[in-house]
Amino acid sequence: MYENIDYIIYNMLNVVIIYKSIKKIMTKELTYNRKIEICSYMIFYILVSYTFLKFGIPLLMLITNLLGLFLIQFNYKTNIKDKVLLGVYIIIILSVTDIIMTTTTSKIIMPITIKNNYFSIIDSILQLILNYVLLRSLKNFDNIKLCLNLPNILWVPLTMIPIISIFLIVLFIYIGENSVPLIIILSISFIIINITLFILYKYIIDYIRNKMETEFYNKQIKVMKTNYESLEILKHDLQKHLKFLNILLEENKIKEIKEYLKDISEEITLDKKFNINSGNIVIDSILNFKFQEILDNNINLEYNILLPNNLILNEFDMVCLLENLVDNIIEANLRINNIQERYAFIGIEYKKNSLRIVTKNNYNSINLDNKKNITTSKKDTLNHGIGLKSIKKIVNKYYGKLNINIRNDKFEIEIILFNIKE
Repeated sequence: MYENIDYIIYNMLNVVIIYKSIKKIMTKELTYNRKIEICSYMIFYILVSYTFLKFGIPLLMLITNLLGLFLIQFNYKTNIKDKVLLGVYIIIILSVTDIIMTTTTSKIIMPITIKNNYFSIIDSILQLILNYVLLRSLKNFDNIKLCLNLPNILWVPLTMIPIISIFLIVLFIYIGENSVPLIIILSISFIIINITLFILYKYIIDYIRNKMETEFYNKQIKVMKTNYESLEILKHDLQKHLKFLNILLEENKIKEIKEYLKDISEEITLDKKFNINSGNIVIDSILNFKFQEILDNNINLEYNILLPNNLILNEFDMVCLLENLVDNIIEANLRINNIQERYAFIGIEYKKNSLRIVTKNNYNSINLDNKKNITTSKKDTLNHGIGLKSIKKIVNKYYGKLNINIRNDKFEIEIILFNIKE
């Protein structure tokens, strides 16, 4: 009876540690609301406690914990890959610490397919401390908070290593390996391997983040360099124009002055160098760079940008979102051989804490999968594919809406981001 009460208290503390650990690395945006979040953890706690007290089979406990950890993550706006990755890392920590504590203190190996309600207060206290320390390493999952989409080529090995670790431990115990020292050594080894993997994961995320920052600032520098060169050219030409106008003025050739000013005005109008000045530095910097790229590809462009200058925007989200949208427009238009038929429209407006982005373009062929996701025809499918998925991920981050339609022979994408504040 008292052992049951001790376990109930232990499991309650363990679920609190899991809750605190997951909250540290998840985005703050909830899929539902806080009440449902708390209720889901309570259900998880009751389910795990009931499984232990009613059945007491270690393998069933492992499966119950794994499924429960996976399901409670649906409280948070993350993709399936993040849920699986985080779930397997939490379960290997819980499983290995349990095996280490149990085999160390009891000096026996508990069968995993037979009912076993072994419980020790000392083991539980030590395990709670060890769980707390090891679960803190999960803060390395920065990609979830940053909404970085980890490529499959990295996600698969990061997920498979802890899964294989759990499988090997279960296999050794199941086949009747009775060497307690061997099981302890294996468990500690798997912990070391996975902690090393945590550290490697951290470096991978730092590399991706630094690469994003470098690309962003390089583009900013390129935009500023282009604007500076344009100003230098304008300054040089302006001096010549003023000198010539001064000569015409001294000769009182008013008619010629008017014609010359008209020619200058037309030349400025035909100049394709963009200088969008909506008042928002982040949007202006990105669009000035990308709009020039549109024109360089001989695409007829229309735009309508209506934004307050004090809008609070995440720079990396906007770079990722707008660059991928424009890249899709360019890719679609480049399939049109007739340059006169190439067309793009980009509209951005802010209203009532919402940012609305609309793009329209002519097309020859658009690749869509079954879920209306745009697919790429480029050879670099890995990087380009990641970028396309990032659009949807950023929209989800802001509780947004993504609509894809074909109207009046034009391909349209409408994005609405909510909770954008001035």
